[in-house]
Amino acid sequence: MEQSELKGDLEKTLALGQAVRPPELPATWESGVDLEGIPVLQRRPALRQRQGAIVGILAAGLGAAALVLARRAMSGSDPLLWLPAAILGTLASGAAAGAVWLGFGREAIRLRAGQAEVHRWLAGRKQIETFSPVSLALEHSTDSDGDDVYRLAMIGPSARKSVAQSLHQPDEPLEIGRWMAQKLGCELRLPPELKSRVDAA
Repeated sequence: MEQSELKGDLEKTLALGQAVRPPELPATWESGVDLEGIPVLQRRPALRQRQGAIVGILAAGLGAAALVLARRAMSGSDPLLWLPAAILGTLASGAAAGAVWLGFGREAIRLRAGQAEVHRWLAGRKQIETFSPVSLALEHSTDSDGDDVYRLAMIGPSARKSVAQSLHQPDEPLEIGRWMAQKLGCELRLPPELKSRVDAA
């Protein structure tokens, strides 16, 4: 009898420990504290640099295609090629800007109760955007191919920011959202179909 009671108490203790276990960040993200002891969240720099390299390759490809079309249009062989050349050139410029930001810029989110600050650094310049009060929502939508898109949004009185997103499965933005919600002391709003699944887990 005593052994069964001891076993039951042990199972309750283990279950309680699992229930109160703090959420953990995905491996692609990292956290720390600043000099004031305030939690700071950011994507791992190595991942940002890899993403920047990929986007840079895409920008180079788009730029090369735009240049080929522009030369053909200038030669007079097909003047109508100016339009696709301009479109590809615009896309290449946007991709190049994104590659520079990912490769050389840095972004971190500073979290305190009810308030978040997004700190951005690029070329020695720093910008701070404050969300106060702040709320979190995990949003679900579908893209043009019909694939599920899950996006973690940080929402302030006059601005919103997409923190993370994923295709098909909500795991990464959900984990980040739960971690942020604990630090901010706010609720993470979930889509109805995902909320029922999380509550049942």
